[in-house]
Amino acid sequence: MSGVEAKNDSVKEFGIGEDLSMNLFLWRANRLRIMLQLRNDIQKLNQRDRFSAVTDALAITRKAWGIDAVSLISEGYFSEDPEKTKDVELKTAFLNPDSGVRECLTVAHVEDGYVTFVVKPYRYDVPRTVVWEDERYHPGSSMVRDQNGMYPNMFHRVITTIEPERDDEIFDKETYYETISTGLYDSGFFIQHWD
Repeated sequence: MSGVEAKNDSVKEFGIGEDLSMNLFLWRANRLRIMLQLRNDIQKLNQRDRFSAVTDALAITRKAWGIDAVSLISEGYFSEDPEKTKDVELKTAFLNPDSGVRECLTVAHVEDGYVTFVVKPYRYDVPRTVVWEDERYHPGSSMVRDQNGMYPNMFHRVITTIEPERDDEIFDKETYYETISTGLYDSGFFIQHWD
């Protein structure tokens, strides 16, 4: 719902065409520990460089805070008929009104090796409004590709291959977390965390 409200506010203020920045909600033991939002300079990078920046930030948060689950909220596209669009980039197919490709907010959650996708389709209306449809829930979805599959696969890889710091290894926790937060900000991410 926070993504829906942010999109509504963005369209009211700036009009159609402003995408929301990607947001990451990072969890440990079913408790929200960190929220990261890509700053505009990182959000506007090409797909490869943005992916690399997010990978680095996630690896750092895994090491520092021991996160064990990730929720990603971003804007994207989905196909009403995945077979019809399987060989077409969804962004390109969206330009054809008969393609069945729609804009949406996407939530991808990765936890315990399991991926869940929720998409919330929308369309624009006047004056500067967003008309939302019901969510579509895809537990364990395997019908993902391109950027949709890249991120959950990377989340799983980071969570399962990087060992977190042990709490007893951190001498001055306040300085430790503040230094990491400053580094993440300098790398292009707004950050909020709870120790």
